[in-house]
Amino acid sequence: MMQARWVRGRIMEVTAFTQFGKDHDASNWFSIAFSLVAWPMVLAISAYYWSRHKVRGIPHFDVQPTQGQTAIGGQPYNAVNLTFTNLTGSIVYIRLARLREQRSNFPIPPAAIKSIGGWRELKFLDENRNFTRDQVILETGGRAVSSVAVSRPLGNDFDNHTPGWLRMLFRRPKYFVIQYTAMVSEKKYSVAETY
Repeated sequence: MMQARWVRGRIMEVTAFTQFGKDHDASNWFSIAFSLVAWPMVLAISAYYWSRHKVRGIPHFDVQPTQGQTAIGGQPYNAVNLTFTNLTGSIVYIRLARLREQRSNFPIPPAAIKSIGGWRELKFLDENRNFTRDQVILETGGRAVSSVAVSRPLGNDFDNHTPGWLRMLFRRPKYFVIQYTAMVSEKKYSVAETY
């Protein structure tokens, strides 16, 4: 008996609430409020996404990893050399190059510097054959080289590796991800390449 009264009371409250909404045109007010709040949020999030959106590469601009040798503090290490090649037909300005490794497949020695965020800054080879340059300007056909020390040789699997489209889509690297900012003529690119 008590439960039936309670249920009838709740039904009456819901009925009164819906009648109040109909009397005061609540559906239109909800639409207006939604339009004033939700659409600006959607537009702001979309603008933020597109301003920070990373592409998988630049047409006619190639980054080729090859195995090699490097030294840290005079001690020799196996390395992966990254050769940036400009075939765009325009001048390319590269800066903020960095790498994040997949530790199990791409072991980097403790002597290699790592930032607090887990990224490793890439330096480019200068005229004196030292890796000191933070940024480079490449003419058409120009090349810039960077290098990352590794704890052990990576073998033929690394040399023959071509990342699948799922790895590239979700940026889940087998070995590493390279990020850099490039200006090609007047167009700016934020690039994240997966290997």
